[in-house]
Amino acid sequence: MATKLPDLAPFANGWKIAAASLANLPRNRFPIRVQGLDLSDIHRLNAALGWLGLGSSADARAELDAIAPAVQLHPAVLEARWLLCAHEKNWRDALAVAEHEVISAPDAAAGWLHRAYAL
Repeated sequence: MATKLPDLAPFANGWKIAAASLANLPRNRFPIRVQGLDLSDIHRLNAALGWLGLGSSADARAELDAIAPAVQLHPAVLEARWLLCAHEKNWRDALAVAEHEVISAPDAAAGWLHRAYAL
């Protein structure tokens, strides 16, 4: 008689829920709001963040530079670019990006915090 293995699916879902709540992110959402971006730009943004997470600044910059020029000032793109500048400890450029963040989304705290941190 074969031994039946326990169903691990509920356990796996529990971990997904716990990870989402620990990260303080709604499930099935990007940590950065991407409304208004095309799917190709979202893909490039996600790739840039992935490369940045792997420590490859050059590849992250290439992905961000490949995003459509019309949306380079989108808050999500600016936030990713600020993260890149901070990763490189390029505080002069980080400050300039944060200034654009404040202009494009003055009600969002991220731009103000990025600006203060870069100073």
